[in-house]
Amino acid sequence: MKLSELVVRGARRLRTDNLGVFLKRAWKVFGLESAGRSRDMRYNAIRRSAKDGLIVADIEGSRMFLNVADEGISKQLALDKIREPEATKMIWDSLVSGEVVVDIGANIGYFALIESQIVGESGCVYAIEPVPGNVELLRRNIDANNYTNIELFQMGISEKAGKVEMFISKKCNWSSMIFDEDNEVVDRIEVDVVTLDEFLVGKKDPTFIRMDVEGFEYEILNGMDKTLGKYPNLKFFIEIHAHLMGREKTIEFLERFKQKGYETTGVFHPELDFSYKTIDELITHEQFLSGEIYALHVFLQKKS
Repeated sequence: MKLSELVVRGARRLRTDNLGVFLKRAWKVFGLESAGRSRDMRYNAIRRSAKDGLIVADIEGSRMFLNVADEGISKQLALDKIREPEATKMIWDSLVSGEVVVDIGANIGYFALIESQIVGESGCVYAIEPVPGNVELLRRNIDANNYTNIELFQMGISEKAGKVEMFISKKCNWSSMIFDEDNEVVDRIEVDVVTLDEFLVGKKDPTFIRMDVEGFEYEILNGMDKTLGKYPNLKFFIEIHAHLMGREKTIEFLERFKQKGYETTGVFHPELDFSYKTIDELITHEQFLSGEIYALHVFLQKKS
């Protein structure tokens, strides 16, 4: 049994798809506040074993280089060996051999490496990532596993081709093209972008698109109208950040998927049970639309 399946069983009892949140809540339940300090001590010990600022860990069937200076995804994977277990399990369960995946916001490759294993040599993964530091680590992780079915593209996706300012976060998986005053920005850079419709010209027909772009979902949607209508069996896994997009854009974003014939097949949140929420329920969910909820993982596909 994969680690994602084991964790999901426990996580569901507390309605969480995030192992860090799951552990934090468990600590509070049992009065083990010192466990947080113990977790930091464990990470500090791991850091001391790093070579050139990197460690290697076995993560969901792949070897991954992790940057120990990163307080985001690298820290979580170093300690937990998994992230977002519900979504991870959904990826394992949803994809099959031969599929063509477009991974927008591939970061250092956690999901792209999983996707690569599933689709095999008869499929492929187009991994798109604009942040240079992430691209460097992603390329190293692809090479470490000899995965030949991943094509890496250093660029972003937007509503039109050109250049967009990118806000680089202290946590490498929080960098965004949307400024967030709650995010600790350490640098600003310009990155090249194209629309998804333009990107897919001359490439294999996609069957699955994963998108984690920290609030830039709406802009990407504006540049993928042809994509939404062209591929009848296309599935999506999108992390929707309503707190960054805002109420009106979030509603329009989901309504446009509905207008194209899509419906939700899974909705996950670290603490709340959204498993059976429809698009209509999401666009009237005040806690979600108000931004009180950090993000939702939403799986969408066309009605059969």
